[in-house]
Amino acid sequence: MRRMLAVAVLTALALSVACAGPMKDEAWERLPGNQKVELTVRDYRGSRVLGIQAFVLSCENMMLMTDDPGADCAIVDAAKQYFDDRAALIVFAGNYSSSSQYFSPRRFSFTQGSLQWDVGFGDSLEIHSPFSGGQLRPAVIVTGMIAIPDRLDLTEPFRLWYNDDYGVLDPRPEGN
Repeated sequence: MRRMLAVAVLTALALSVACAGPMKDEAWERLPGNQKVELTVRDYRGSRVLGIQAFVLSCENMMLMTDDPGADCAIVDAAKQYFDDRAALIVFAGNYSSSSQYFSPRRFSFTQGSLQWDVGFGDSLEIHSPFSGGQLRPAVIVTGMIAIPDRLDLTEPFRLWYNDDYGVLDPRPEGN
């Protein structure tokens, strides 16, 4: 029951973030550089087919992304409840090609040092379909969340991978 309530709260609250998503460049620019990544997925010819943006979910980052101060920490609290106290990322993925492209949150993985964690079925939450996996039509943007593995050391930087592209995230406050 608690998990269903968390999903309902997350979906309702995160819709305001998702709608602002990648189109709201000024909000994206306000996020600390060490707590956000942009990934480019290319096809075999080197053409960009998917663009992915992700940021560390925190009260501070939500305040920078939304215009609703009351929702900021509620989204973080609901995500922690949904993901059993694990930290999370908010992810936007868009199809930038002229044909449909496959997207799945299970293609994400995390690395830190010589360790790797893959995203499993219970590690993601769809906010906009088909974030949980499927064909994205041209110009479609999907939104969701993925849990950060609990054994990953959040006091150190880590890599977020999608296929062969990656970005480095550091959940610590900027300047540490």
